[in-house]
Amino acid sequence: MKRILLTLFLGLIVLLLSAQAPQSFKYQTVVRDAVGSIKANQSVSFRISILEGASPVYVEKFVAETTNDYGLVTLDIGTGSLVSGSFTGIDWQKDGPFFLKTEIDMAGGETFTEVGTSELLSVPFALHSETVKKLINATPVTGDMIYFNGTAWIAVPAGLPGQFLQLQTTNQPAWSGPAFPTLTTDDVSAITKTTAICGGNIAYDGGGAIQERGVCWSTSENPTIADSKTSDGSGTGSFISNLTDLIPSTTYYVRAYATNWSTGYGNQVSFTTSIADYDGNTYNTVTIGTQVWMLENLKTTHYRDGTDITYNVWSVGTEAYCWYGNDPANKDLYGALYNYYAVTDAHNLCPAGWHVPSDAEWTTLSTYLETNGYGFEGSGSDIAKSLASTSGWATNGVAGNVGNDQGTNNTSGFTGLPGGHRAPNGTFFVLTSYAGWWSTSNWNRSISSNVSTPDRGNANLNYGFSVRCIKD
Repeated sequence: MKRILLTLFLGLIVLLLSAQAPQSFKYQTVVRDAVGSIKANQSVSFRISILEGASPVYVEKFVAETTNDYGLVTLDIGTGSLVSGSFTGIDWQKDGPFFLKTEIDMAGGETFTEVGTSELLSVPFALHSETVKKLINATPVTGDMIYFNGTAWIAVPAGLPGQFLQLQTTNQPAWSGPAFPTLTTDDVSAITKTTAICGGNIAYDGGGAIQERGVCWSTSENPTIADSKTSDGSGTGSFISNLTDLIPSTTYYVRAYATNWSTGYGNQVSFTTSIADYDGNTYNTVTIGTQVWMLENLKTTHYRDGTDITYNVWSVGTEAYCWYGNDPANKDLYGALYNYYAVTDAHNLCPAGWHVPSDAEWTTLSTYLETNGYGFEGSGSDIAKSLASTSGWATNGVAGNVGNDQGTNNTSGFTGLPGGHRAPNGTFFVLTSYAGWWSTSNWNRSISSNVSTPDRGNANLNYGFSVRCIKD
């Protein structure tokens, strides 16, 4: 048996010995039998002794530990069943030497046989925390360091972020140089399709003069001065930055920065540039379920690529748009009315990244509202009020209809406005009473002041309806 255990010891491989917590450290070993074969998935027991010289100062045992598929077992030295001594009482500052003595019972019991003793050539650093208290007569904190001045151990408190440690002429270490500046980033305002305003406030210069300040931005998080940036003077205090050359309908991340000898950053904020059509009209958005819709009806007089849309030529086969009543004063509130030929033109009506919704996408919207409690009486198809704006509709006396109690409309945020429509013969109808929107098929969706349920209709291709774009 002695011969087997000796061979076993020679097969033991110490894989790791490192600090994992202030009062323990890891010990991993691969267990092999007398012929060197790995003992996988086997119950084994260990007795571990830490010796100072030849004297045990701490003894513990680990009973019935199971090896893994590779014969590996991991022990947390300092957490086993105590046999004698105190792990926390070990004075690691002594010169030692310290040894680790290993005994094993291959059957998983407590009949231990010594398999080896090895010197601990380095002590896990975290175990020195208690020793440091004794050395400096104080409780160390994260970031503290100690040095010996020839007489006593001295603590060097943690420096500030951005400082560097330098040896003085006395060969004693000290933190030098300015720290990172302390600053915050303002919220973004005045957002257009290509510009925005931001800024920041530098509360502390870090001990060094601020040579440059501004904001930096990127479409990726945590931008740096290697990305796009402004340069807005020097010194502490507040500053304003103008962001330019932005891309429409794009999310950006922004941080204020300040540079003394190094660069510090403020908190990150984000914003999304406005959606804009070819004419420069901008649009807000609303998220409903999994879909993102424009919050306003389309107003463009050009296709995505700049091609003109024919104005007010209301004849079969001719793509066209108009304003209700041919009055441009209706543009800003209601948007344009388009016929089906314009909606399906290959030049694309909606801005890049957006499209005219399909009939199926309108159905997705309706289904989400119907099944998520947006109906007038809860779940159900009476969702017209949830799509309609809270004002501007012809009044109606029936509860649940769009024109009744309009202040309770628009629970979905869709904000449908009663922009009317144009008939194939060119006649305009029902402004303030009706809102209709195209899909990419000739099925349209509409709501009226005197209904509680949206309508799905198969319209003549030369009707003029509004268009709501949906995000790709």
